[in-house]
Amino acid sequence: MIKRGDVVALYLPFPSISSDLAVKNHMYICIDNSMTKNKELVKNQTFKPALLTRRLVKNFMIEEPDLARNPFTRPTLIDLDKVFMLDNTVIPTSYLARRRRNVSEELYEEVLDHLVQPQLISLNKSEFMQLNSGTY
Repeated sequence: MIKRGDVVALYLPFPSISSDLAVKNHMYICIDNSMTKNKELVKNQTFKPALLTRRLVKNFMIEEPDLARNPFTRPTLIDLDKVFMLDNTVIPTSYLARRRRNVSEELYEEVLDHLVQPQLISLNKSEFMQLNSGTY
């Protein structure tokens, strides 16, 4: 089972089951992992300047690869505009990032500090399970 601060590679059914987040996996930081198996996740993706020039993301952090802080292999944009919520779901450890399973405590706290009124998005559990059925 994943823990807070863990980084997982997932397919998310947002905004629909056929959208870009559903057909290509992205890395997500687990920012909450309550005892009830509810998860809160923030998306990470390889940083591209077009994301900023086209104003696709307003609240974000750019994190350089640093194995002491994160598992990223390229400069990465941490999208703080949205928090994806997944209720009553266990995410297996097989989805964990390979280089390092989590972000450092320092980076985790920075992410929480920069989350300011994000859009909360509840994910459809059955669609999530369908997309990520490879190890369920």
